[in-house]
Amino acid sequence: MSYTTFEYSDLDITPRVITPNESATVRLKVTNTGKCAGDEVVQLYIRDVLSSITTYEKNLAGFQRIHLEPGEAQELSFTIDRKHLELLDADMKWVVEPGDFVLMAGASSEDIRLNGTLTVASVLFNIFMNALELLVAFIQAYVFTMLSAVFIGLAQEEHKEKAVK
Repeated sequence: MSYTTFEYSDLDITPRVITPNESATVRLKVTNTGKCAGDEVVQLYIRDVLSSITTYEKNLAGFQRIHLEPGEAQELSFTIDRKHLELLDADMKWVVEPGDFVLMAGASSEDIRLNGTLTVASVLFNIFMNALELLVAFIQAYVFTMLSAVFIGLAQEEHKEKAVK
């Protein structure tokens, strides 16, 4: 039991979309808002929003014990990777299923203070997004080239008109 109070803030999940073999970093800030120094055990839980089999409502993904003086704040960081997202499927294979995972930070499983969503995309989705980024870059380069050609043409016409006068 602590004789002080703590505020949780600034939850950040980077990146917010990963593939099954990638990892994400979860950062948050904890501030001692009380008048006494105190210890807090910050816990991070994961919930698979929709899976092919029944899973636990919350799985503990990590915890850190911190000591803060009154008014002191500390940023904490957790890494979420494949081992945190896996489940044993109906074929008895460890898999990471694409979908949303709610990440919850708090003082206990019953005292959740912050939450955010991490999305696991299929590998095909990742390939599609990379191809889309390349297509956008190509279109931007093409438009820039065409606009440059138009402006060069206009400048040449203006130069010819001045030369004729």
